[in-house]
Amino acid sequence: MLDNADYDGVYGRYRDLLSDKGGILLDLGCGTGELSKRFAAEGFDVIGVDASEEMLSIAAGKAEGQDIRFIRQDIRKLDLYGTVNITVAAFDVLNHLYTLPDLRSCFERVALFTEPGGVFLFDYNTVYKHREILGSNIFNFDYEDFFCSWENDCEGSEVTMNINVFEKTGEMYRRFCETITETAFPPEAIKKLLTDCGFTVETFDFDTGGKPHEKTERLLFSAKKA
Repeated sequence: MLDNADYDGVYGRYRDLLSDKGGILLDLGCGTGELSKRFAAEGFDVIGVDASEEMLSIAAGKAEGQDIRFIRQDIRKLDLYGTVNITVAAFDVLNHLYTLPDLRSCFERVALFTEPGGVFLFDYNTVYKHREILGSNIFNFDYEDFFCSWENDCEGSEVTMNINVFEKTGEMYRRFCETITETAFPPEAIKKLLTDCGFTVETFDFDTGGKPHEKTERLLFSAKKA
């Protein structure tokens, strides 16, 4: 991820949509905390939430010296001590919620803990990307110290990614396996859920910042609580 994910670019895209110079910011599905620490460095009071204890442990190590609160929770059952001004969910976090009721549960909890006028920003892989770009394809990445084989199995708009990493250790290789599934729903369905939860919604093409089109691969949702 550090080699292939443009953390600074993604952070910049979110930051450009925020007029706030500070406030309480929730990093939903924060993973290893790369965006959390960037927002904290800008003066935001950051709360990072993720379901993975291992990722949160890494995030806490990266954020040493910064006042970031990391909490282990299921984002469908979000439970905070107070409200926040801003919520972000970057790197297709919400594509990991496989049903519309799961998405609704997440949106309802975010709405509950968002101040009036607060914003909820998230990026989302599109149905087009799942079917036409990821598809049932195989991707191989060959680095000096490890080799990664990424095999996809696409059914409808759901993609299961079988990832095998071979890490070189001396003259031997250690194998690590991971299976990740993502689902994409049409933007209209997502907008309706957000509207039902009290948000007004705008969408953008994440890569260009412009109006989404039929070949947009990643959407950026900007939802404001009434």
